[in-house]
Amino acid sequence: MKLVTLSACCADNYPQINETYIGGNAFNQALTWHAIAPQENINLICCLGTDENGQKIKAAMVENGLDISHVSIKEGETSRNQLRVDEKGDRFGIEGSWVNGVNDDFQLTEADWELIAQADLINIAGHNPILPELLKRKKAGQCLSVDFLDKENHLYIEPLLEKTDIAFITVRPSDKDFYKALADKTGKLIVTTMGKYGSMAFYKGEIFQQDAIDFERIIDTTGCGDTYQAAFAYYYLTSNKDIREAMKQGTYWASLATQRWGSGIRIG
Repeated sequence: MKLVTLSACCADNYPQINETYIGGNAFNQALTWHAIAPQENINLICCLGTDENGQKIKAAMVENGLDISHVSIKEGETSRNQLRVDEKGDRFGIEGSWVNGVNDDFQLTEADWELIAQADLINIAGHNPILPELLKRKKAGQCLSVDFLDKENHLYIEPLLEKTDIAFITVRPSDKDFYKALADKTGKLIVTTMGKYGSMAFYKGEIFQQDAIDFERIIDTTGCGDTYQAAFAYYYLTSNKDIREAMKQGTYWASLATQRWGSGIRIG
């Protein structure tokens, strides 16, 4: 099976521990797939700069067995971010710290689009500017998994659901009725993640619920959503679209991500 994830790869710096880890949707998801099923054809499409962070991220990708044939390198600065984690392990972005760098004008190559055209499973973030074109090019039989981020990002997701096969969004438990109604209206699989409250999925009038795994200590929740989504989508396809199994596996792999800083791949 050919798996493709495309969105930012970045350097996540934690000033409170003075350490930097590789981050970003594409890297976290590719790393998760590689841990689950290294035998699969796993590709990430992203852009790195020629700066020190970019060089270290590229080297770490190779060291961890990831295919970098569709990782573009451009003159400039790799995307970077600063994060803080509270005593409960909840992650917060530090306002004004995000630097988009070489992603500002990143465009897919024709080789990238050819790769996407051959994919069985495609993961992308809902705010990625490539998404509208991807929706136009999506082929029958491909599974498109979209991360619509947090509800507070205020992405208007309904028009984007027509060709989306799995829609993920982080919400509060009190939002469940709205997303059930949206799933019923559109006929689409909508998966809501709720941190310590677990996750809920809505599909064809049914409600599926999965509790979170309780740990005595959570180190860092950064990347947990990306990990959940990658595992859910993979097991959804490989278990004959068994939503309960996909939620169980998504929760398991996401729980492992809470026991480390960031992606676990330190570059500084």
